[in-house]
Amino acid sequence: MDGPHLWENAGKMQLLSKLLPKLKARGSRVLIFCQMTRVLDILEDYFRLVGHEYCRIDGNTDGEKRDSQMDEFVSFTKCGDLSGFRQRTALSC
Repeated sequence: MDGPHLWENAGKMQLLSKLLPKLKARGSRVLIFCQMTRVLDILEDYFRLVGHEYCRIDGNTDGEKRDSQMDEFVSFTKCGDLSGFRQRTALSC
């Protein structure tokens, strides 16, 4: 974890750093998918640096914990059913 260069040098991170505070102010939750764990590491550093709450689910997350985290996300959103994301073999962020 090391400062603003995490988002100042990448266009997508610049957009994310502008968009997330607006969504947070509206009370929205955000679901981000990524296939590369290194990118998840960078996002995790960014979230810690700016103080955003986050939940990371990747291939190292056991099934029970993943299910409870997805249940919590669904219960606090208006997105309804996320049954497509519940497939144990398909979820690897």
